[in-house]
Amino acid sequence: MLNKSGFTWDPTKKMIQCEKQEYETHCKNNPDAKGLYGVSFHYYDELSMVYSMDMAIGEGVEDMTDAVKNLEEELVHVNVNDEKDGEDMTFVETPRRFIDSTSSSSKKRKKD
Repeated sequence: MLNKSGFTWDPTKKMIQCEKQEYETHCKNNPDAKGLYGVSFHYYDELSMVYSMDMAIGEGVEDMTDAVKNLEEELVHVNVNDEKDGEDMTFVETPRRFIDSTSSSSKKRKKD
C-alpha cells in the first residue's frame, strides 16, 4: 500500500494514513487489505528491516524472478541427471531419541 499514491506512513501512530475513499478503492482491487484501515503496526520498523524492498546492486545480484528461474533450472538439471544415472534414490530417516517417561532420574535417592 505504501508504494501507492495517497498512502503514507505515520511513525508516531505506527499506521498507514490515507483518505477512507482511497482505502476503499484499494480494497476493491486488493481484498486482502480489508480490515487494515486504522490498524497500527507496532512492529513495522523491525519487520521492514527484514522484508523491505532494499536490494544490493552490483555483479551477481539476482532478484526474485532470477532466483526462481535459477532454482527451476537447478531442479531440471537434478532430475535429468537422476534419469541418466538410472539409480533409485534411497532416503534414510534420521534416528530419533526417545525418552523413557518412567526414568528414575526424577526420583529422590534414599538416604542411608
